[in-house]
Amino acid sequence: MSDPSSVPARLHRFAHSEEFQHVVLGAIIASAMLSGLEAFPAAQGDWRWLCVWAERALLTVFVVELLIRLGAHWPKPWRYFDSAWAVFDFVLVALMFLPSAHFLATLRLVRLLRILRLIVPLHESDVVKRKNAELEQAYHALEAEKERSEHLLLNILPRLIAERLKQKQAVIADHFETVSVLFVDIVGFTQLSQKTTPEAVVSMLNDIFTRFDVLTERYGLEKIKTIGDCYMVTAGVPEARTDHAHAIAQMALDLRDEIESFNADHGSQLAVRIGFHSGPVVAGVIGRKKFIFDIWGDTVNTASRMESTGQPGKIQVTRETFERLWDDFVFVPHGVMHVKGKGDMETFFLERRRVAEAA
Repeated sequence: MSDPSSVPARLHRFAHSEEFQHVVLGAIIASAMLSGLEAFPAAQGDWRWLCVWAERALLTVFVVELLIRLGAHWPKPWRYFDSAWAVFDFVLVALMFLPSAHFLATLRLVRLLRILRLIVPLHESDVVKRKNAELEQAYHALEAEKERSEHLLLNILPRLIAERLKQKQAVIADHFETVSVLFVDIVGFTQLSQKTTPEAVVSMLNDIFTRFDVLTERYGLEKIKTIGDCYMVTAGVPEARTDHAHAIAQMALDLRDEIESFNADHGSQLAVRIGFHSGPVVAGVIGRKKFIFDIWGDTVNTASRMESTGQPGKIQVTRETFERLWDDFVFVPHGVMHVKGKGDMETFFLERRRVAEAA
């Protein structure tokens, strides 16, 4: 591929520019007008000398035009003649050097042919421009559709997982040694939904979960899914992070504040029951058509138990999570409780950040 900054490349762009085509067309029209004056010598009068110089100037323009077109194909100028139009153009320019006194009829015909020769590619250029405009419009429409599809995909999958899926990776499954998983259930929403219309139920749930989504994005967490009025989120997946427990703890505290804000806006009396746990998980994509990104493992089950055995307005965590956070957060012991599938477990209620207490 030739260098775009080289002289032949620049000449090629100039030779195909609309401005250059218009200059040549103007020269040809002027030459044709001179041919008309030659048909009426009496009309030239004292201006014949000007006509002669104009004729020479125009011939110079045509020679320069031909040299530019040949230079655009340098170092193989003969490739310019690959086109039948180019050969025709060269013959026309050569014929224009015939003495007009002896070949007046031929010169007039040549000038008319030169006009037609340039008008045809200009028309072709307009057609090409229209086609290019249509292609560009179609390209932009395709890009817009691609962007919308990309946005929809990222609403379903994390960006890193979406990129791997687009690369047609057969199985997407990863092990994460330590992450934090949080479940939050909206206490009282089921009873409230039985007293209102389906539209109002969906609208309220959408409002609540939208508020939760804002917090998820604020702390760089990954929303996994919603199940009814239960919301599941994780930190440390699909990108590992050392502060996963701190990020989930801060979101848990903000979730309580957010539901209070919702109650104030809607005059409701909802509460959240929150539980989270830290540990290893397996993450991956399942399904072929309605695929989802999900996580599995004992950590997920334990986090779910922390939520379901908790209390409204409380944030229940395991001892493993408590030991990660007690330096920065205030906890209240909840004692030892029996957890289905886990046996007896010591749990704690997260209250607030220690920095708030020090302030």
